[in-house]
Amino acid sequence: MADVHLDAPYRFLGTGGEAQRQQVRNTFQRTCRLAVEDKYDLMLISGDLFDSNIVSESTADWVVSRLKDTAIPVCICPGTHDCLDSRSVYRDGRIKWPSNTRLFNDPDQQTLSLPELDITIHARPNTSTRSSESPIRGIRRAGATRWEVAMAHGSAVIPGKVENADFPIEPEEVKSTGLDYIALGHWHTWGDYSAGAVKAIYPGSLEKMEFGGGGGTVASLTLSPEGAAVEKREVGARRMEEAAISVAGMREVGDLPREILSLADPNLALRVTLTGLSDMSLQIDPAALETELAPGFFFLQILDSSHPLLKDIPDELFPERLVIGKYVRLMAERIEQARHDPESLSLLEDALRVGVAALQGRKVF
Repeated sequence: MADVHLDAPYRFLGTGGEAQRQQVRNTFQRTCRLAVEDKYDLMLISGDLFDSNIVSESTADWVVSRLKDTAIPVCICPGTHDCLDSRSVYRDGRIKWPSNTRLFNDPDQQTLSLPELDITIHARPNTSTRSSESPIRGIRRAGATRWEVAMAHGSAVIPGKVENADFPIEPEEVKSTGLDYIALGHWHTWGDYSAGAVKAIYPGSLEKMEFGGGGGTVASLTLSPEGAAVEKREVGARRMEEAAISVAGMREVGDLPREILSLADPNLALRVTLTGLSDMSLQIDPAALETELAPGFFFLQILDSSHPLLKDIPDELFPERLVIGKYVRLMAERIEQARHDPESLSLLEDALRVGVAALQGRKVF
């Protein structure tokens, strides 16, 4: 596993941040329990076990207890959020780790052998939050044990897409290690960046860390004479998703709430973006909608990127001789003039919706 990010603030979830921090703990505990129940031989944590190097005593004690309960060897490599700097929680004496836990907390230490498993683990602990050096530089198969794997917290280099990244890991570097497997960390989405005969996998974050991102998974590795076989295992409890909902054609007050509620799930953090050209009879108040519909979700955020439909203003709805008709046409002209000023455009569109609702004596949704 990697990127557990214990005690991450999750500020974007507002009051739900504390509940999500607790969920991360629950998922970490459940994953440790699965390792025991399914008789795994070894657990690798490839960086960012903690969200920072400022770790409370209660969190440290809790982690130690969970790792001790696994009763199998656990190897931990510092990442970027919990790097091996002068404040690192991995420095000697900061935390009383259980006897089954091995740390890569010496910048000069690159290998650790577990003869009972006939395996060697290689790693270069990150000593800073950012670097242009590869975390697998110089790592090569030593041949002292049957199996050899590495832990590395960094960014896979993808030509044309990801090139100037922190802690870059080149495909050719992966291949040249000659190892059986590289347990990657840093990216929160599952990804296979194997090269040559060397398997290299990002397991993703233990729970999702952002809307629309991956995570909620760990990698299960089986080493055999046939090679390294990796299975993705879903462990996360919560989803964080984005949804775009077009308001085009909606005319009834209840249409939009019904559409959003069709996605309701108490374990879903959802960010909804409203799009399309909205009928001016549909008045939208995102904050009021969030308050009304939030009980159906773990977290709900609604962003309004829709625009009022102003082409061919119907005279039967907004007679030009009446105040409402004059108001709509005046605002339509001002909105057209503000097309290249996004801030003014948004204010004018909101004013149009609210003004029409007020003149019609209706509630704003």
